[in-house]
Amino acid sequence: MAVKAIELNLESDDLVFYSGQRVKGALIVQISLPIIIAGIEVRFRGAARAKWNESVQNGTHRTDIEHEKEEIYFDDRFCLWGKVSSSNRWETRETLQRGRHAFPFQYRVPGAIPCSFEGPDAHVRYTVQGIIVRYDGEHITTRKLITVLREFDPRRDHPDKLAIPPEQPLEDQAERAISSVCCRPGRVSCSLALYKRAFVPGETLRADIHVQNSSFRKSGLVSVQLKQMLMYGGVHTRTLLLSDIKVTDSLRPGQSRQWKDYPLRLPSTCPSKLFMCKVLDIKYCIAIEATFPDAVLYAAVPITIATVPEQAYCPVKWVYK
Repeated sequence: MAVKAIELNLESDDLVFYSGQRVKGALIVQISLPIIIAGIEVRFRGAARAKWNESVQNGTHRTDIEHEKEEIYFDDRFCLWGKVSSSNRWETRETLQRGRHAFPFQYRVPGAIPCSFEGPDAHVRYTVQGIIVRYDGEHITTRKLITVLREFDPRRDHPDKLAIPPEQPLEDQAERAISSVCCRPGRVSCSLALYKRAFVPGETLRADIHVQNSSFRKSGLVSVQLKQMLMYGGVHTRTLLLSDIKVTDSLRPGQSRQWKDYPLRLPSTCPSKLFMCKVLDIKYCIAIEATFPDAVLYAAVPITIATVPEQAYCPVKWVYK
């Protein structure tokens, strides 16, 4: 084969770029024998896609319908070698001689785009593709996936919603009566409270947890969880469990326990809200799950994952996965 190698070299070892930043690099082509081609181009593409299933019941018959939605943010092609007409048709036949050839390029990542994201049956992806355009036969291509980040500071957009007065924490609680054959019914409850709403990946969140077992039976596991809620196409929701930390194995009958400032370190994850994305939406919550005989209590409060930390805090390096 005349083309020994085709490779994209980008001036970024980790292939991470911020929206508005320039992607610089070169398409490297190694030729063993002279080859006649139409030209060489580079393609930059960014798009979001999501797939989900919907079950429709019609009497006794159920039909599963598969939905798919795509949103393209940009799809730009640039000629690196050769000539393209105003109607985007290749006008020349070029001979690429034997040897190593480098075709430099640069591209400014658009500003009004969402950050990269990879999830189950859904993604926001940005790619760079190098293409040797041939008149006959398939084009010869190479492609690299790049990560696009975007600053998200909710204090700048909704400062009033993020400020939580100390006397009014962000909280939720759950309560239930548990009956017994030989004893009067007892009540069990759990509650969760936060004094801060916005966090960055790598930050340690601290929650107040209270669990009460006023029944006559021993409780089960109590855990604190970080959950990610994905909304596909504005109609389908999928929840992912990102962290599940055991708080205690059990509570004795009549026991009540409280944990002040219980720590949960936030993992590397995509920030809340995908800017300008109509295909996907992302939300997060912190939840407490308490297991009792014949009942599971669940309380949750929403949080915001940002990229801009508060002063005097330096987040860990994070990626969107």
